[in-house]
Amino acid sequence: MSTESGTPMSVLVKVDLDWSAPGHWDADHSLPCRVCSDTTQQRDNTDLPCHKHCREDEIARELLGRAYALVADERFPAPAQQGLRARTEVAR
Repeated sequence: MSTESGTPMSVLVKVDLDWSAPGHWDADHSLPCRVCSDTTQQRDNTDLPCHKHCREDEIARELLGRAYALVADERFPAPAQQGLRARTEVAR
């Protein structure tokens, strides 16, 4: 993805989940992570086996995808474009 001037756009999304609750740990069973298939004793909020970093990456990708969709959606003009449109309408 790039800006109107053609320069590449860079976005960093960092997610840090708090999995300190006991429900995120199963001391008795190590099962394959639903994302990467490596074994884990960690559990996500739906009680499925999942590494914390796998779930954080998954959420970050979802947020990034939504952000790119909003940037590309012409129904939501950038603030600079809003001012340009207002000046254009007044000039007519």
